[in-house]
Amino acid sequence: MKNLLFVLTLICSLTTMSSSCKSKAKLMKNDDKIVQDSASETKDVEMIPHSTEEDCHGVRKTIRMVENKDGEIMMIGNNITISIPPGTKRYKVCAIPDHLKVNGTKVRFSGEILEIFPNERLVGTPTRLVEISKVD
Repeated sequence: MKNLLFVLTLICSLTTMSSSCKSKAKLMKNDDKIVQDSASETKDVEMIPHSTEEDCHGVRKTIRMVENKDGEIMMIGNNITISIPPGTKRYKVCAIPDHLKVNGTKVRFSGEILEIFPNERLVGTPTRLVEISKVD
């Protein structure tokens, strides 16, 4: 009798584990399908490639342009940003001349505001500089 109870318990446990594994497999297949669907949606978005050598932003869509904005260079770790006083807006830039890479340097710049990808956190809005100069 004890053996029969043990065998029934063992069979119930194995059946539960088996159905649980099948459910997980179905969920994983559905997750893969969702990932594939979102990947195919991403391919449909028209990207404007840029051939800038020193660009840290990669391929992103241009959202809009900014022209002749006054700002101040702000180094945050290894990131170069241009802060617009009173510090309400930061533009993350890549390639600027070495003599401008000093905290607090006043600059005037024009550039392309680039898209921010979903679930992406950056120190500033990605910006591809078109023109930058020091302001005294």
